[in-house]
Amino acid sequence: MPDDRQDLLEATESLRGRLTKILGVPVKLSVATNTSGSVLTAISHAVQTNGGLKLRYHSMYKDLVSERVVIPVDIYQSNENLYMRAYCLTSCDYREFRVDRIELATPEPVVENFVQDTKDSKKISFSLVLQKASRDVCERFAITNIEIGTSIELSSFSKQWIERSVMASGGAVLLQTPPEIRAEVAKKAQLMLNRYKEA
Repeated sequence: MPDDRQDLLEATESLRGRLTKILGVPVKLSVATNTSGSVLTAISHAVQTNGGLKLRYHSMYKDLVSERVVIPVDIYQSNENLYMRAYCLTSCDYREFRVDRIELATPEPVVENFVQDTKDSKKISFSLVLQKASRDVCERFAITNIEIGTSIELSSFSKQWIERSVMASGGAVLLQTPPEIRAEVAKKAQLMLNRYKEA
């Protein structure tokens, strides 16, 4: 909800207060994201057929609408939002896109041997130790019924995704292997810590 819509914020808070009073327990309200059915259908079809998609995507970080061609790999849910993992031909790397930020998705022909190369790309095996149990971590890494302290063997096509996902999990997971990605995560974490100390 936009911060500048004080009227909506006040109305929501008033409703939350009334519901809390009526029910006798604290009530938490959340806004459901609006995802286009045609976008989901296009993504699902592309994943099943290894097809390409042309996206019109609204980046939440840059507040910028851009067009790009991607080959979707899969869809997953995290923090009540749907995300699509895809190989982006525009940036020549694997990327993640929040599905409700995709304004338009249309089939786009891609070079057949490129699709095969992407399909045959070797997955990177990695192992984690779960330090803290949280729904966010379970959804991020698609794991279930894992006890704290358990070592988990996973895989991904993207080194960048592994790094970002481990760092986004904070201290909830410990990356064990591969050692080169572990070293890269440690280096980036140290840089962030140094910047924090300098601030």
